[in-house]
Amino acid sequence: HTYDTTFCVGTSLLNPAKPFMDLWYKVNQSFPGYKLHLVPFEDDHEGILCEIKKLGEKFDFLVGVCDSKAWLSLCRFLPLGRYKKMVAVSREHPLAAKSCINIEDLYGETLMMVRRGDSGINDFMRNDLEKNHPQIRIEDTPHFYDLSVFNRCAETGNVLLTIECWQEVHPGLVSIPVNWDYCIPYGILYSLDAPEDVNRFIETVKNMGHAL
Repeated sequence: HTYDTTFCVGTSLLNPAKPFMDLWYKVNQSFPGYKLHLVPFEDDHEGILCEIKKLGEKFDFLVGVCDSKAWLSLCRFLPLGRYKKMVAVSREHPLAAKSCINIEDLYGETLMMVRRGDSGINDFMRNDLEKNHPQIRIEDTPHFYDLSVFNRCAETGNVLLTIECWQEVHPGLVSIPVNWDYCIPYGILYSLDAPEDVNRFIETVKNMGHAL
């Protein structure tokens, strides 16, 4: 850290710092003299757990979608809200022109989603699809998305399970809302043994009613 009064916030394509920045300007009067320093990192599905482990060293905070047992074993999580689950398809896909779809519109398609075992929400969703909608073929992705997953969707013509905050990640894909109730929490990730000022920030956010 450059100064003791600097909060370092990680930022990446899939985990941008903007939700943190929006929050910061609502609570920063409680932290006079503090500055924010953005620290870029890569969304590599093989290396993301190493980045999460660096909370408390490389970053004070990350903001991200989190329902991962592996992530939550390495850090604390303050939920701020929920993002709706959507699907993404290439711009040439027959579904790309639709403004909203029903789950039956996915019959005959190959849906890419994270493999079973790390996310309770995704596992519940997969169970529902396999039991009630076997006409949808499911292809496993790694437990953690990175740009290679979006590239595969664009290149194969498959459908990708995605979330509303990732609509601009890949310019060759279109995200479409689905008539379902699936969503996933997002919030602030911080160290298991965070320093006093980090914990004070988290408490301030809670006390001001910005957390779920």
